[in-house]
Amino acid sequence: MNANSRIEVCLAQNLSQTEETNSATTWILCPWLERFPETSGVWLSVLAAHDSNEGLLQALATSTKAWPKVYAGVFAVDTLRPSSQLIRCLKNAGVAGVINFPSISFIDGEAGEVFSGLSLGVDREIDFLQQCSSAGLRIAGLANSTEAAEQLSNMGVDFLIAHGGPPTRDNADPSQEAAVRVESAVRRHGTPVIPISRILQCSRSST
Repeated sequence: MNANSRIEVCLAQNLSQTEETNSATTWILCPWLERFPETSGVWLSVLAAHDSNEGLLQALATSTKAWPKVYAGVFAVDTLRPSSQLIRCLKNAGVAGVINFPSISFIDGEAGEVFSGLSLGVDREIDFLQQCSSAGLRIAGLANSTEAAEQLSNMGVDFLIAHGGPPTRDNADPSQEAAVRVESAVRRHGTPVIPISRILQCSRSST
């Protein structure tokens, strides 16, 4: 990893948590963490059994000031709300930016192919982030492929989170290998790349 990838990014359950620690920390606001607090919970957060964006919007509704170190974690493949509504709420809440977290890329295999076939895949997430950028929000990205990482880097994301799917018996941290691949793909842009495992570790130690 290059030196830039050493930026500290943590997950936060609420906005008040982002005020309690080192001001150099960059936060991703994910209210669903309260329902899925374990490390494995991040991989369940994408399930349709709950509406992660509803929790996010409720958390942002109480915001009365600017949050320059906070990126809202948005499930960008949201069939319940138009992108314009989400973007308006994000801007009104004063958060610095947005990231596609959780990501539809957490679902792979045949199920992932079905979502892509319905135009509910990673391309839709990238399009949403592009709309956010055009609206004046800063953007960051989560990716598990070099193709998606290159597109996000070309858009000017502030940082990339790399993931290789959930841990397995044979590979306790797939995100390390994914981060190496992603960093190689975006090196010319100097985009910071962080394995998702580091962010989950940071979040556990900060809560």
